[in-house]
Parts: sequence; C-alpha cells; structure tokens
Amino acid sequence: MQTYSLSRLIVRWLFCKVIHLLPRKGLKCRLRAAVLKHKDGLHESLLCELGETVVMVGVHRIDTVMDWSMACGASGRVLLVEAVPLYLKNIRENLENHLNWNIDNISYIAKGVSSSSGTGSVEVGKRADYNKLADQGIEDNLPRDAFVTVETIPLDTVDNILEQQCVARANHITLTISGMEVAALKGMTRTLQTPGLRLLIRSLHMIENRPQYLEVAEFLRHLGFNVALGKQVTPCGGRNIYAFRA
Repeated sequence: MQTYSLSRLIVRWLFCKVIHLLPRKGLKCRLRAAVLKHKDGLHESLLCELGETVVMVGVHRIDTVMDWSMACGASGRVLLVEAVPLYLKNIRENLENHLNWNIDNISYIAKGVSSSSGTGSVEVGKRADYNKLADQGIEDNLPRDAFVTVETIPLDTVDNILEQQCVARANHITLTISGMEVAALKGMTRTLQTPGLRLLIRSLHMIENRPQYLEVAEFLRHLGFNVALGKQVTPCGGRNIYAFRA
C-alpha cells in the first residue's frame, strides 16, 4: 500500500483546501487540469468532493479503491466495475474481512464495459493492469506469456449499469480499461450529458498504430468537454486524460 511523506501530505492538504474553496466547479476543474498537464496523477481527494458518486471502471489496486472511498466519504458512493470477477472478489474480501474497512459506500459490479450489452472474452494477465478484452486489435507490446487464461464475461454499457444501480447522477468516472476507452464512452450517451461530469481516463494503448488517447480526446471534445492531456507515460505515447463539463 502507498505511503506518503509528511511534506507531500501537507502540500496535498493545502491544494485540496484551495480547490474546495474555489467558488465555481469550472474553476476547480481548470485548476486540476492545469496540474495534471505537468503531473502524472493527482490523489483522489483532489479530484472529487465528499458526498459525490464515483464510478471506477477497471479496478487494479486496492489502495486506490480505499482512497476513492475516503475521498467520497460515508455520504458518497463508489461503484467498482471490473471485468475479472476474481479481482473484484479479492478486493471485496480484503476490504471487508482483512482490512476492516468501515466506510460502507462501495458497490461491486462484475462486468466489462463496451458500447452495447452482450458477452466478450477477457485475456487475464499475470498482472491486473495487463488485462484486456480479446479480439479487439489492441496493441500492448506484451508477450503471449504475459497472459494466463481467457475468460468469458458479461459486457454492458455504463448507462445501463448506472440505471441498474439506481444512480441518477454520477459526478466522476475513471476508466482504466486497456484500449476499450472509446467503446466505453459510446456506451454512456446519457451519462455524458450530465452537467458538471468529470472523467479521468488512462489511455495507454494503440489500435492500428494510432494512440487511442487521440481518438478519446477527439470524441470528448466533439461532445463539448474541456479536455486536458497529461504527460506521456508510455513509449507509444499513452496519456492520462482529464475531461470535464464546466
């Protein structure tokens, strides 16, 4: 689990206070976007407010889940949407049985996301961040022995998942789904119309020799989102993308 130095915690606390005191959500988002252009990531407490609803699509680290849960607080809600049931089961069991997590604001959804409902196959990697949907032309430069098995999974749209979970309004959505970002966005037509919605997308892969982050950014700008691209984080030009409706 990550640990932070006292100086980093103090800087984060001060920055968090500045963001939360800004009078307009558009200003808050622009400050976050300005920082994300020069830093690979911001702590979850700087990206959302207490009482908000966060949707995590693709869940790789239990400490990240805990950070989002604390950032939303007991009055907020975190939806974990993960394609590999075993990873979701392990996160839930560790939180509830071993870490004695006492913030009851997490819902667990064992599904992959796409532009429509159905079934698909996920290639399960030796590491959780290797996982990807099969037969999608996703270029990751990983050897075949980086994957241990292929599983058939249910696929659904984010719009459907939110409706099934009785979520009327999502405030922040994170996507870490190994090349399926555009397909996921096409499956959240209603959700993307939400005023004030914020998105944090980790887009590191290529399809047909083109970095996916370019298509993601174009898609969101066409819908009227403000888009900020983070620093390059992979040799092929992958980026973290922060997008918001002011």
